[in-house]
Amino acid sequence: MTILIISSKKGSAQTLINAIKSHEHHEVIHLEYSELTPSLISNLGIIDVVIDVNDSKNQKDHNFLGLFDNSKYIKFSTKKADDIEKWIEDNIDTDGIIQQQTKKRTSRPLTVEENSEDENIPLASTLTATGKAIGDYELTRFIKSDDETETHIAIQRSINRKVLLTLLKQNLSNSTNSINRFRESVRAKASVSNPSIVAVYEGHEDQGKIFYTSELLSGQNIETAISYGLKLNNHQIINLLKIIIETQLYLKVNQISHTPLELSDIYINTDGTVRIANTAIRKNNEIFPEKNSISYLCSNISKLVDENSNSRILFLLTDFKNSNQFSTWERFSEAIQHYEELQSSITNVNFDDPKPKNRLLIFGLTTSILVIFLILFYYFRKQDLQNITTYGNFDEMIRVDGGEFIYQKGEIKTLPTFWIDKYETTISQYKYFLDATEVQNINYYDHPQQPKEKTNHKPKYWNQYYNAATLGKKFMGHPITINSPVIFVDWWDAFAYAKWKGRRLPTEEEWEKSGRGKNGNIYPWGSNINANFEKLRTENYSKWKSVSSIVEDKTKDGITGLLSNVTEWTMTVEQDPEIIGKYLPVLRGGNSKSNSEMVTELTNRYALKNRNHRSSSIGFRTLSETDPTLNIGSIK
Repeated sequence: MTILIISSKKGSAQTLINAIKSHEHHEVIHLEYSELTPSLISNLGIIDVVIDVNDSKNQKDHNFLGLFDNSKYIKFSTKKADDIEKWIEDNIDTDGIIQQQTKKRTSRPLTVEENSEDENIPLASTLTATGKAIGDYELTRFIKSDDETETHIAIQRSINRKVLLTLLKQNLSNSTNSINRFRESVRAKASVSNPSIVAVYEGHEDQGKIFYTSELLSGQNIETAISYGLKLNNHQIINLLKIIIETQLYLKVNQISHTPLELSDIYINTDGTVRIANTAIRKNNEIFPEKNSISYLCSNISKLVDENSNSRILFLLTDFKNSNQFSTWERFSEAIQHYEELQSSITNVNFDDPKPKNRLLIFGLTTSILVIFLILFYYFRKQDLQNITTYGNFDEMIRVDGGEFIYQKGEIKTLPTFWIDKYETTISQYKYFLDATEVQNINYYDHPQQPKEKTNHKPKYWNQYYNAATLGKKFMGHPITINSPVIFVDWWDAFAYAKWKGRRLPTEEEWEKSGRGKNGNIYPWGSNINANFEKLRTENYSKWKSVSSIVEDKTKDGITGLLSNVTEWTMTVEQDPEIIGKYLPVLRGGNSKSNSEMVTELTNRYALKNRNHRSSSIGFRTLSETDPTLNIGSIK
């Protein structure tokens, strides 16, 4: 939980800060009133609780609720410092958080514990919904409600991921028309596949509740940014407009019905990336004029322009708003391209009326510099592309000698010798598999229980993230290369790839022995926190690093990436504690998200509800029972 404490003086809130920090799972940010500038607020990210400290007799009544719309807002008087622990317990729900965290070390996989308490109380009846659970999801904060749905921030506990959960209201769960409308809306949103538009993860029907989950956006939406007085430079404005145009053209070309884009649907992250909310709706004959949307957006985005840095973009937005020439997204796109070309020519050609003789000299020097620049640009660009598109040798396997090892909390087990991938399976390796199975009988590699409706092993969003990886671009706002781990693969995909390689997925016992070794290490490098890994997960955070670059996350035998990049599928299944005869697939290892608060341990186990799940945080590696250098039964 992230808590922001605001006071007029730094020292006056120290007692409160120390008391809250004693509960180790809280992140505390302390600012003075004078420090709350729009630019700083825009970089704070998600704040769960705002505490406004009253530390002066003459202090005015500050109300920051409008600045943090999705945060719980509490006032604290320094007069209550004598009984501060009770105040924290009453206002911040510390016990619930600590109880949840203490369940981390367990010999059973982390599965869902249903919470029937307050079952008849509407989930949206309070500002926060902490402690309420639906299946695999624990609701942490209520966001908003409309006529038919309510929206919450939730934790998907099986993979420790924050999501946005949209729920059909309980009083409509028996209405056939409402249910059908909701399902059609979810299907429409799920059909959207664009890296700049929020992804819908899954639709669910659990415990009589119907809901879907989607990506939780970070940063500030444009509506909030304008109210804070945030300003953007010329480059940022153009990039914002290009992303808006690209997403709206995508919806138009693919004939996806959607509502007009609102300011609250456009988010700017702290790293400058722009994401757009998923506005797709069920098939609708209502037509929304594009010109109205373009005019509305230009009128409001102009409020973000920093007039001191470049007034030309302001004139451009005014033209877009008032002119009938830009009545479609296609014409708007052409106008932006033309503007960029014009700006480029103005920037690169700037002679301040020199004399004719000097003009020739300047022209000659400029031409020479331009030629040299182009040669150097071509050379380094070629090197960059080679680095981006190099298919590294990531097929190396590490021998793990047979014998006894420590499993989980001290249990002694024995395994024969095996070989496990040194690295997680990469995008480039998986591309070879997809290409090969296009000309082979793909069904040969399928698991016997694979659902009939699954007809191929192409990962979700494959085209988008493969193209981004090969071109050196970002996917979902994060850098990605073809040497990053393959993502959005379900268990059936991982099984088929391993079989194609003449291998299989590791069991969780084999996976754990590979990481812990014979000494039963807690982490790949030993049993103590590693300062280099701490730096990797905090200062050098990246969602999908090249699998060979994570030298901080490596065993003494060289097995790499067990705790970072992605969590991994295993062959192991676990009996569902709720349904007799149903088995849950077990995953092992950490990912960039699971390490955000504390380092994942090699003993952690996770179980998912089914093997069809796909996620940006799940990948896999393979195992061979025979020496891979002998090439017995292997593809390569």
